[in-house]
Amino acid sequence: MSRPSVLLLAILAFVLLPRALADAAPESPDGKGPGRLAQALLRLPVVASLLYTGAHPDDENNALLSYAGQGLHARTAYLSLNRGEGGQNLIGAELYDGIGIIRTEELLAARKFDGATQYFTRAYDFGFSKSAEEALTLWNRNDTLLADVVRIIRTFRPDVVVSGFAGTPADGHGQHQAAGLMTREAFRAAADPKRFPDQIKACLRPWQATKLYIGNTRATFLASDSLDIPVGEYSPILDRSFRELGLAGSSMHRSQDMGAIQMQGPATVKIKLTDRISGPASPARDTALFDGIDTSFMRLVAMLGTDAARIPAFETQLRQTDAASRRAIRDYRPFEPSSALPATLEALRALRHARQTLAQSGIDNSAKKDVLFLLDLKEQDMVTVIRLSLGLLFEVLAGDETVTPGSSFPVTLQLLNRSHIPITPIRLRLDIPDRWTVVSRFSNLDRIGYNEWAEDSLTVSLPIDARLTRPYWRRDDLNAPWVTTESDSLIGLPWRPPDMAGYARFVVEDVEMEISGSVQFRYANPSFGEIRREIRIIPALSIHIMPEVAVVPLTDKRRSRAFPVTLRNHARGETSGVLRLQVPAGWKVIPETAPFTFTEKNQEATLSFTVETPEKLAPGVYQIRAVAEHNGKMYTEGFREIAYPHIETRHQYREAVSIVHALDIGMAPDLKVGYVMGVGDDVPEAIRQLGAEVRLLDKEELASGDLNRYDVIVAGIRAYEARPDLAALNHRLLEYVRTGGTFIVQYNQYVFNTGQFGPYPASIRMPHDRVTDENAPIER
Repeated sequence: MSRPSVLLLAILAFVLLPRALADAAPESPDGKGPGRLAQALLRLPVVASLLYTGAHPDDENNALLSYAGQGLHARTAYLSLNRGEGGQNLIGAELYDGIGIIRTEELLAARKFDGATQYFTRAYDFGFSKSAEEALTLWNRNDTLLADVVRIIRTFRPDVVVSGFAGTPADGHGQHQAAGLMTREAFRAAADPKRFPDQIKACLRPWQATKLYIGNTRATFLASDSLDIPVGEYSPILDRSFRELGLAGSSMHRSQDMGAIQMQGPATVKIKLTDRISGPASPARDTALFDGIDTSFMRLVAMLGTDAARIPAFETQLRQTDAASRRAIRDYRPFEPSSALPATLEALRALRHARQTLAQSGIDNSAKKDVLFLLDLKEQDMVTVIRLSLGLLFEVLAGDETVTPGSSFPVTLQLLNRSHIPITPIRLRLDIPDRWTVVSRFSNLDRIGYNEWAEDSLTVSLPIDARLTRPYWRRDDLNAPWVTTESDSLIGLPWRPPDMAGYARFVVEDVEMEISGSVQFRYANPSFGEIRREIRIIPALSIHIMPEVAVVPLTDKRRSRAFPVTLRNHARGETSGVLRLQVPAGWKVIPETAPFTFTEKNQEATLSFTVETPEKLAPGVYQIRAVAEHNGKMYTEGFREIAYPHIETRHQYREAVSIVHALDIGMAPDLKVGYVMGVGDDVPEAIRQLGAEVRLLDKEELASGDLNRYDVIVAGIRAYEARPDLAALNHRLLEYVRTGGTFIVQYNQYVFNTGQFGPYPASIRMPHDRVTDENAPIER
């Protein structure tokens, strides 16, 4: 045996010692490499789980999740109460629902580093809150928020819960306090079948976690009895510490300006035990996350209580499962991945026998279903190890990235064996919804050896009313502090599960198993190489009317305004129809209709309409709706593509409606405004709607232009952070003010302290106080 192999085996054997600080490699962003198999192997004999809770994307402790999942090999999850819709956007113009989509994907990008599962509640981030009372009132404390936190605990079934917040005013943000309070209450409520019985009727099980910790607070940091989690420990297989891994994950929160240096060296995370369900193994004081919790297969025997004595074979089979799992770790040689296969197959056989023994027993206590749940999870872990040890590649590739209802497209399923152990495919299949059709064009399911493919080429046809790929949640009211979902079964998920998924069933030796794969579109970008995207179902036509929000000052004598509508064709072949605007009674549209014809996919056209308001327009809010008719079907919405390099591309849908506000506004005539763009900044268009002339100021204009031509100059949101030229040329703006100009500076962060950009010394306290009250009256 080579020296590197001996060294790695020694490292792997080390995890079997009681210290249990396992050296594991996380799933790298591309999910490949020998560390991925080592990680999967080290998880085999571990039956443990941890749930971390917070209020927002970025509240999670990535280092702690990495340590628990990649160091202790537990199942881990992060529950964020909301999707961060109330925050700012450093990387683009999306706000509210749009930034919520970005931050959902950024959380999923972070999870690729720490390996945790991501959950949400139905709470909507309505912005800063000064108290838990406000947050819990708006979020419908018991009926919505607590119910959802309980649902996630019953779904994930953690042994340990770590709350990022204590639920006290020391947490600051009212939403942080709410997260801490709800976690504390849900810890025990999830075990009570009388709480939220509708969930029990929907086949969720009551679940009692064993321990509740609180972290992320000053009180925890100062507590003498806090538990120190050594996240600075180095993992040889990972070749970095869990803290480094966590910082790599948190750097995925790019829309929140959270890129960080991956610091090395000693580091700890402090958490404090706040509640526990005591048992005979509970220590007087914890020295590790899972102290007092049996994390071996034998815990499944204990869960059955005295009923376990009725099926002695169950314990024997679990001991065989445990022994084979540990032998797979010892047998593993990184230069021969299949070295772990024989023992893993043996473990899987023993586990299936144990499951059959329990399932067919006459035991009918409440723990039986919980044990079966955990056995099914461990079977998935074993199939993952088998897949990796065989180097199996399962591809499900679509012929296009976007498809439309009523269309057909090719899908190819391919199973590649990259080991020298033969595999017998049984079936490659594509799961699809009812009324979709699949026709096989070519199939090869012969036995496959080294570097050989099994393949099935299909043609998929969608019905004309196929469901679009879009968020499953929505707000029925733009001011609603929570979202509604299409189905209770979707609550908590980042996205609705895809309508299509591929499955490969095959036999290795005498063991049959199945693996799955998502449907992707693969293409080559000349600048970046291979790019993969999830396939998305989109409408044949998308519509966008501008402006999305229009302001009509009642003092403005103009009665006519332009409302251009952009149509985009997403279907193949010719698409033609008629576009019209629906306006309030008494309003006039010119022209009444506009025909359109497209001959190719992705063609786009902008059609102009002029809307004339009544001579005596009453103050109020009105709607102008764009409607396109094609083949007897009405299209009334469009979508914005949200695409950034670090996240999966998604679509944000919006009704093709312009909201018109008729207001009594006083505006100085011929007002000229210079504007320095910030981030996520739509303010210039809003100022234009009031009737002012707005010009965006670039670096040259700031450096040498005549600033005195402007009545007002406005610096956009976080402009001093986003525009280095603004900071460098700030003296020009101060001079403009000294000579009588008006300069308005909007929201900035702490970078404003370092620059001292104002006319007089000033600073923002760290942490800063909040004075925002969105309900404060607006006075003229």
